[in-house]
Parts: sequence; structure tokens; C-alpha cells
Amino acid sequence: LLTDGFYGQPGGTKGFGLGRRRLQQLLKQCYDKNLIEQKKFLHQELSAYRGDMSQRDDITVLGFKL
Repeated sequence: LLTDGFYGQPGGTKGFGLGRRRLQQLLKQCYDKNLIEQKKFLHQELSAYRGDMSQRDDITVLGFKL
């Protein structure tokens, strides 16, 4: 579960939001990792995408394992 703040963060070469498609790709890349590794992966990827741009919105990601 997550808020729209994650995929709405600006970045990249044109300053556009991360977007739902990129977020889906990221989730597919990390779904088989444990929750701590997923958190680390998503944080690193978002930070790399944002670069020097500041955070525009709140970001909430809730993960759980059944």
C-alpha cells in the first residue's frame, strides 16, 4: 500500500514525476526480497531518480508479509 507521493516525486532528466509505470517496474524488481531489502531498494531508487530535487509530497509505503 502506498500514497501517490511516491510516484509523484519529481526527478529524472526532465523533472517529471516518477510515475506509476516506473513504480510498477521497481516493485517487480524487488518483490522477492525481504521487507528490509525492499525498503532499502525503493529508497535508493527514489533518491537516485530525484537527484538534487527536493521532496514535493509526503511519501508513505506500507509493506507486509503474509
